[in-house]
Amino acid sequence: MNGGAWDRSTYLGVAENYDAACALAEAKQAEWLKFRERPSVCLDAEQVLVIRQSQRPDEEPKELGTFPTAEAANDYLCANFPET
Repeated sequence: MNGGAWDRSTYLGVAENYDAACALAEAKQAEWLKFRERPSVCLDAEQVLVIRQSQRPDEEPKELGTFPTAEAANDYLCANFPET
């Protein structure tokens, strides 16, 4: 269980045996973590924030930059995170 749902285990696929299931779970969890680590854009009053969401409930999101326009935030993302 990776915490995807409070009332049931997370369905990640079907595997032929225990070792294959472990490998599948490891690969799927790595994909999820990579997705969660992507920066996000957040609109706040008259500025645009680029943040990285916290990975734990007891952590705050990390502010990566503050920009006056969405275009400036997009330029920052393209320059610093070209793979996203």
